[in-house]
Amino acid sequence: MILFLIIIFCVVGLSSTVLYYFKYRTIPEFIIPLLPEADLAKKGETVLVFAPHSDDEVLGAGGYIRKSIQNGANVKVILITNGDGHRFTSVEEFKKLYPKPEDYIQSGYLRQKESEKALAILGVKAEDIIFLGYPDHGIKELLESHWQTPYTSPYLKQSTSPYNNSYHPHVAYTGENLQQDIASILKTYQPKLIIGPHPQDVHPDHSASAFFIHRALEKTGLKIEFYSYLVHFPRFPYPKNSHKNRFLTPPARLFTLSSNWFKVSLDDETENLKERAVFEYRSQLKSPFLKGLMLGFVKQNELLSKADFSNFK
Repeated sequence: MILFLIIIFCVVGLSSTVLYYFKYRTIPEFIIPLLPEADLAKKGETVLVFAPHSDDEVLGAGGYIRKSIQNGANVKVILITNGDGHRFTSVEEFKKLYPKPEDYIQSGYLRQKESEKALAILGVKAEDIIFLGYPDHGIKELLESHWQTPYTSPYLKQSTSPYNNSYHPHVAYTGENLQQDIASILKTYQPKLIIGPHPQDVHPDHSASAFFIHRALEKTGLKIEFYSYLVHFPRFPYPKNSHKNRFLTPPARLFTLSSNWFKVSLDDETENLKERAVFEYRSQLKSPFLKGLMLGFVKQNELLSKADFSNFK
């Protein structure tokens, strides 16, 4: 009887361990050298890099941006929101327990400047950065419940973009407008490749942004490869904080033989430039949690996967 209970305990324990590993852990680092290398954009080709918030473009694809520019490619970076809904940043910056709408707007302009400085380190010119100005923490709402009815940002207390440098100044916060703006950019630049957020990123702004890009692609009829980067997922990146000698590995839960994951290998110079770019996001690094998360992306490689929308309707 005791032996039987021991066997049951071992089986249950092993099963729980395997389940935990595949649900929350990343795959072993020895897998990374076996992944195919992502193709870099070549001279004369255009790459569009979409980011839900200022800093996502550097975290997910900073090395790819740098290496593509070195190849002679044209890289345009599109910031969907200005990250103006981050209360910790506004409280820290303006020393107010309850920031006012105008404080959140100034925080958005601050994060724009941080993006310009960070991307300049990687070789992106200010004129190659497009700020769409849509509501932080509101992209899912635009997709699901505010397609034509304007959404009011709880931070800015406005339903139109207050930024004077938005792609469409004073654009109303609707899903239809966001999709049209993305489609317009795709048709204007006719890129060779799109890089954007992963559709299974657990941050609502990220997964919804991925869907908007996918829908805009369908609307234009353009046949463009769409590669995605992951930022928010349980226990990812692992380990967090600075580990420049380690590999960035995908979550086991998202990694299958059909996942089409690719690595972007970073030499020491590119890795150091990416780290410098991350440190330009001073407003975000003031949060210990965000600092650990952001520095966790400065490793010997980046990860891209072919965006899979087969489960999206």
